[in-house]
Amino acid sequence: MNIAYKKIKKYLEENNISCSKLAKNINMSRQNFSHHYANLKMNKLTFSPDKIKLLSEITGVKYENFFDN
Repeated sequence: MNIAYKKIKKYLEENNISCSKLAKNINMSRQNFSHHYANLKMNKLTFSPDKIKLLSEITGVKYENFFDN
């Protein structure tokens, strides 16, 4: 499981934020975000670099964590 996935999941749980709200904050549909988020869980990085940067800024997950397993 990808490190960024775990940290994003923790961020969502601790801040009581839904995937839909996070998706909206990075200008993605919930369905599209869920697809990329599920891929991240399986160590497949399919988020674009600009979305990774936004997720990093919003959640505090380091950019390099998206590339760590």
